[in-house]
Amino acid sequence: MGSAVTGSPRRGFPIRGDAGPAGFVSPAAAATTTRAPLILSIMIIAILLPQEAAFFVGDTRMSVARLILFLAFPLVVGRFVVLLFQRPGTNIADVAVLLAAAWWMIAAMNNTISATNPRWVFFAGSGALELCVSYLLVRVFVLTTAQARATLEVFCLAVAVVGFLGIVDVLAGDWIIRATTAAFTGVPRPWVPDDNWRLGLSRASSTIEHPILFGTLCAIAGIIALNAPMRWRVFILAGCLTGVITSVSSGAFLALFLGIGLTIYSRLPLWRGGRWALMLAALGGALATIFLVHPNPWGFLFEYMTFSPETGYFRYLIWQTYLPIVWDYPIFGFGDSQVLARTAGMSPTVDAHWLNLMLLMGIPGMVLTAAMSLCSCSVNTNNFSSQVLLRAQVGLALGISIGIYVFVGFTVFYWGTLFIVGSMLAGLRSAIGSAAATDAAYPGMDRAG
Repeated sequence: MGSAVTGSPRRGFPIRGDAGPAGFVSPAAAATTTRAPLILSIMIIAILLPQEAAFFVGDTRMSVARLILFLAFPLVVGRFVVLLFQRPGTNIADVAVLLAAAWWMIAAMNNTISATNPRWVFFAGSGALELCVSYLLVRVFVLTTAQARATLEVFCLAVAVVGFLGIVDVLAGDWIIRATTAAFTGVPRPWVPDDNWRLGLSRASSTIEHPILFGTLCAIAGIIALNAPMRWRVFILAGCLTGVITSVSSGAFLALFLGIGLTIYSRLPLWRGGRWALMLAALGGALATIFLVHPNPWGFLFEYMTFSPETGYFRYLIWQTYLPIVWDYPIFGFGDSQVLARTAGMSPTVDAHWLNLMLLMGIPGMVLTAAMSLCSCSVNTNNFSSQVLLRAQVGLALGISIGIYVFVGFTVFYWGTLFIVGSMLAGLRSAIGSAAATDAAYPGMDRAG
């Protein structure tokens, strides 16, 4: 059997040798790699459990995922300190997530809500814990591309199972899985809104907090499986597609189509050095043309990007309502966005992740959180030798998924499962970037098997 990687690694795809179809590492070859760290497998299962699988500490509900993050905090800090003194050490994303968590606490102690609600600081601490520790948990335990691939495989398999469970909700006409879990644990039963029907189907949430989050999660996992080598790919894609369909969510379908489009674009034999900058320039030009030429640009976008224009206009109304408040409290934010929602007579959540973060912890906190995701993709994974092909595939899968997460976050409110998943994906992408840098300094250190 020949070398797994031949040719110049600077040229990217296709690379021949032991690669599978279209120059990609075959799932069978990739399956001989290191297993996913046990603590990450447990964490993945924990975040996909229904939020009703929780218990109360006083009057605070403690989910299984949050409990694991709390218990893992000392271990994560210890391993991260060790990482600081190893080559290549930390990167920009590592610094950004630490600063974002610190800023969230600083903002919580200085914004408007903290003066009237002392528990707000506790809530902010929980959010900072989920943001920072979930990122670092992946960052310090995933040391090679092989472990990153195996961790993604566990994640995608688990999400596929959750996706298939969405059928149960549709058939029952209720969020039956979460309701059943609540009956066993004694927590309040999930409230199903009256408008939970679309296209003649009852929208499923499976084990996730909301149909929008459920569908978006399945879309992201499906796109990862489409790009990264892994076993049971057909099962994973079928489960993820089932989840997207049963969620009947515009955000989920937007994420899916965007991911497919980016996947196709990544395969085109274009100039690889600046292909993504070229794509962003083209999209920016298209949007600029729409707003300059079309008499009703927002109506045009909402007509063709959502199931109903009403949902698009509602998102637009959210930005119009809350953005002026951001400018009133730009540094530390206002605090509890639900208070603002009740005052404005809007829905109880601000359905835009990045807008909500600005309300929670000011513009600096939002920028630092976005930097965690975007800067995790800053290290090139496709220009070193050794495991360049596998690393390039996993890096591409994570890069596209993070791009989807950031883009859809302008119209979707992330909390619970998807909030933690966003941090974990950034930590995983940062980890393989670090593995690439390590392999450049010490060839052969980033082993795939």
